[in-house]
Amino acid sequence: LAHVDHPDGYWIELIEHGVNKVENKTDLSSYKLNHTMIRVKDPKASLKFYREVLGFKLFHTKVFEDAKFTLYFLGYESPDFKEDSLDVSTQATKQSVLELTHNWGTENDDSFPGYHDGNSTENGAVAGYGHFGIACDNAEKLCREIESEFPEVEWALKYGEGPAKIIAFVKDPDGYQVEIFSTDSFKDWTDASLTKDAYIIELDEESDGDEIQQALYELTNQRTVPNVFIAGEHIGGNSDLQALNSQDKLEAKIKAAL
Repeated sequence: LAHVDHPDGYWIELIEHGVNKVENKTDLSSYKLNHTMIRVKDPKASLKFYREVLGFKLFHTKVFEDAKFTLYFLGYESPDFKEDSLDVSTQATKQSVLELTHNWGTENDDSFPGYHDGNSTENGAVAGYGHFGIACDNAEKLCREIESEFPEVEWALKYGEGPAKIIAFVKDPDGYQVEIFSTDSFKDWTDASLTKDAYIIELDEESDGDEIQQALYELTNQRTVPNVFIAGEHIGGNSDLQALNSQDKLEAKIKAAL
């Protein structure tokens, strides 16, 4: 394996899944977002949260005796999945795996301040890492069940609150945020027809995105649109709209759609 630096300093681990491997060649279309790693202070608390609160299954545990740390790999699987039984090769072919890294002793060290959760700005810290998200069949029901059955769980944003109202952000024991949304949460955002439910925003030639965000906020209480469609064509997000506008192509697309 190898680790490559993202422009913002985040590490990206490169591993081999071995599927349809051809010597001295690589196929970009076969790549997978295999896992995300976060460090945790107390593995018992973290495993309880992800397994009991969010329904993850424990795929595999890897203990490094000499280096004194343990890796726990979790994700979603069928109800009859036998936990802690997945071999490493099969795990490398999966997507959306969560890796918890526990450095031994942190759970009993009162002087250990804990890991930065990526969102705190206390003591001059700069927010960086944000969250990862899980999609479920009914986000509201899941959130209400968590509130009822696990009242000790902390929330960054409860379901029904905030501008969007259809998503929630729950905090794990280390303060990392997990977004919860329904698989159909955003259907109204992408299925809207331009002539019925969409808004047309007039842009300045020098627009840097602030005008778009302010107009969107006034209309929808949101400052960004993750996906924009014009007459069924996927345009992208805010930056893509700005690019089209700067190339004098946006107005023509809107007029054609009308």
